[in-house]
Amino acid sequence: MSRKLEDLIPILAIKAIELSKNANEQGINILITDTWRSFAEQQALYDLGRTKPGRIITWAKPGQSFHNYGLAFDFVPMNEGKPDWKSLDKFQLVGEMGEDLGLEWGGRWPRKKDMPHLQMSFGLSVDELFTLFRTGGIQRVWQECNKKYEQGLWP
Repeated sequence: MSRKLEDLIPILAIKAIELSKNANEQGINILITDTWRSFAEQQALYDLGRTKPGRIITWAKPGQSFHNYGLAFDFVPMNEGKPDWKSLDKFQLVGEMGEDLGLEWGGRWPRKKDMPHLQMSFGLSVDELFTLFRTGGIQRVWQECNKKYEQGLWP
């Protein structure tokens, strides 16, 4: 798993930096905890609480997460230099800031909310992303996403 912004599609990396700056201006320091994940890493996370000990932390199988395509990141508000996973009000504020930047926030999902999660789908489903990936890797995915962004088909 990566925490590097360089592993995100560039427009999302720019938005992550802008989000961090905006949150900081509101007195909220955030840490990016997760950007890109390989399919194998996604499987390992999916296995937690199912076939491996631990609690369930993802509902997405390999290829079904926007993290697998560099189109999502997770964050956590910090409190005195430590991650504050219980600060729902800060997750809410930062999630809304992300939405203001055109990102989709997992805290709005009707079921199985994912408060730390922000993504750009570019109007594509995970099935469409997987098909693009199979035909040309992450480069093909990013090419299609950039095309949609440049054509104004996505905020």
